[in-house]
Amino acid sequence: MIRSLEPDNIDIPKGVVIRMEKRNRSIYIVFECHEDRILTCRSTADEILMLIDSAIKSLEGFDDSKIGSYGLAK
Repeated sequence: MIRSLEPDNIDIPKGVVIRMEKRNRSIYIVFECHEDRILTCRSTADEILMLIDSAIKSLEGFDDSKIGSYGLAK
C-alpha cells in the first residue's frame, strides 16, 4: 500500500508534507499543509484518498494468504 502511494510524493506542492509509516497491520499517513491556498491542500488530500481507495479495491480480490506478498502484514 505504501509503495503504491510513494511515486506521487515526488510532485507534491510546496508547503505540503506527507509521511507514511506501517505499524503492525495499520498504515499511518500524516498530511501537513503549510500552504496559504486551502484548495491546494484539499486537492492534494483528495488525490491521496483516491489513491488509497484504489489500492484497497485492487487488494480486495486477493485472499488473505496472498496479501503479505504485496507489502501488508498478515
